[in-house]
Amino acid sequence: MLSLAAGLTDEDRKNRAFGAYAACYAARYELAVLAPQSVLTPANEFDRYAREFRDLVVDGRNMHSAAGEPPRMQNYLKAMDLVHLAMRIDLGADESN
Repeated sequence: MLSLAAGLTDEDRKNRAFGAYAACYAARYELAVLAPQSVLTPANEFDRYAREFRDLVVDGRNMHSAAGEPPRMQNYLKAMDLVHLAMRIDLGADESN
């Protein structure tokens, strides 16, 4: 993980974090153009958590929450699950799998 990678300068870590997030632009655009609002709403929430992680890495902070902070990783993973569920529902996939 970039936030824990030894030997990276602050500038290297920042560039890699922004580069990793930039790789998501095409998928975000495709969703914005093709997906219904029922998918876009959870996708935007998930993207908010992804940007939060990007910013933590850029700042050189740990992605895991300290005591008393919101559970970042759990919120991120839950948001990802909700996007997957919304996409499956939109596609009419069987939810029993």
